[in-house]
Amino acid sequence: ITLWGTDGIVRARSGMGGDVLGRQLANQSIARVTEGFSSGSYESDSVVDAVARVVAFRKLSEYPLVVTVALGREEILADFLQSKFALERLMILMDATLLIIMGLGTAEKYRISTLRERLNDKAQTLASTLANMQEGILMADAQGRVLTINDQALALLGLNRKQFTG
Repeated sequence: ITLWGTDGIVRARSGMGGDVLGRQLANQSIARVTEGFSSGSYESDSVVDAVARVVAFRKLSEYPLVVTVALGREEILADFLQSKFALERLMILMDATLLIIMGLGTAEKYRISTLRERLNDKAQTLASTLANMQEGILMADAQGRVLTINDQALALLGLNRKQFTG
């Protein structure tokens, strides 16, 4: 907190840099920075320690004085930056989790596709084997439903394929 004269000379100060009383600190006077405004804020690098600060000011209407309160930009944004960093880490974790899930899904899809191909190959091999056998084959389940019958079995029984559809 600093009390400035409109000539840019420090009249009173609390906090850091108490040895600046009676000195003009800025290259431009506080009057030029605050010209046309009775209150407001601006950003400035401190001439004392070169720290970027946000400065809020208010002119005292009956005196040629300006009160300023300044906080370092990093100090003001510390909570925000900490939250931002935590959210960024969370987003990276979520992205990694999503990539893992997508990878597992792709692997499972590939595994299922490979199993289907193998099953189709086995079905074609079975169909080819049944079609080329000299013996008649008829397979039924426990309820007596015919699951498979080859052409030789149909010929032996004197039936045709249409009688076994449906």
